[in-house]
Amino acid sequence: MFQKKVAEMRTVYALLLFATADVVMLRAADPCTDHIKQLRAFYFGNSFTGNAMPGLHPLLGKSVGKHWTVQAAISPGVPIWAHMKRHMDKGADYESFQRAAPQTDAIVMLIFGGEGLSSVVTQMWQGQVKFDRPTDIGDVAACTYLIREYLKLNPNGRAYIYTAWPGIPAVAEFRHRVQNEMRQTLLNQGLSREEVLKRIKQRKPTHEEMEPLRKSFDYAAAWLTQYDPAQPKGNTHTRGHMYAVMEGLKRNFPMLWREGRLGMVPVGDVFLELDKKMRAAAVPGITNVGEFYADGGHLRSGLPRYTLAATYYAVLFQDDPGKLDWRIFQDRSNYESGKYGFYVHQPDLGVHVDITPARVKVVNETIWGVICGHPYTHVKRGPASTER
Repeated sequence: MFQKKVAEMRTVYALLLFATADVVMLRAADPCTDHIKQLRAFYFGNSFTGNAMPGLHPLLGKSVGKHWTVQAAISPGVPIWAHMKRHMDKGADYESFQRAAPQTDAIVMLIFGGEGLSSVVTQMWQGQVKFDRPTDIGDVAACTYLIREYLKLNPNGRAYIYTAWPGIPAVAEFRHRVQNEMRQTLLNQGLSREEVLKRIKQRKPTHEEMEPLRKSFDYAAAWLTQYDPAQPKGNTHTRGHMYAVMEGLKRNFPMLWREGRLGMVPVGDVFLELDKKMRAAAVPGITNVGEFYADGGHLRSGLPRYTLAATYYAVLFQDDPGKLDWRIFQDRSNYESGKYGFYVHQPDLGVHVDITPARVKVVNETIWGVICGHPYTHVKRGPASTER
């Protein structure tokens, strides 16, 4: 009887120890503290990930005394399911991720132009990509696959989705009209079909042609447009789709969510709040967030790309971006391709948007205001930072 009682007491004591350990771990992960001093990240994405200038992230971290290292799998135009497929096939980027993942603290997956929340297929891209069996390549399934593969290599890691932003519809309409006019003109000149197609492909709106399209862009209407999950692809570059992906991942990884290791880098929501402030003349010299765009989707160098990187920082380090050295993104020489280990597509940079102390103050305050208390970041407001 005595031995049974001792055994029961030991069991209770062990449970208390585990409970205490859990409390200590939760306190250690309290996002109100400045506890994250170093971060090893791996990004999955395309040029929208490249727009965040991953090569400059270590410099930003260093500017506030933090060690931020970045590796990435970035391919032009690909949705997240293409990264899943490459890992299924042990193709491009598979080996580099396998080597990096055990030491990677967080992965970030871009949600961009995919096949909706769920889409079961046997092939894609006119049969160029084939699956051995019917496979769900929707955004939830693709992210779920990559997260599971990552957790096999690092069970303590964190996983985030990075929200793409809506494009400017008027740009596509403009290009279509101009290309049709150009096609007819070139055909009338007797050029071959191949030469006509080549020249049309190269024709993009100039900076001057983009200006009225930027200024007339209703970002809020595009981002908050009604999302219909019943549609095969839905409107994927909307808040509704991004939030639905997040809810799907929460269902698939309830423990990861409860532990604060599953979240979102909510650039779309940051842009929404910035757009409101720009329209209220709170950002000197910028009338709306449409002025961030170089073309129908890519962002200009300077303030727009700093905004992306600072949002990454605020979420991953759970810290106010106010002390970051924004001059790193104002220095145009830092956008040279390969200078910091990452390819930078120069045509996407557009005309530089200058970063000034007044502008960046509003941007940093907006980022931190959105990140703190956002439903998918696990970040709460801490002490305010003093901007440079």
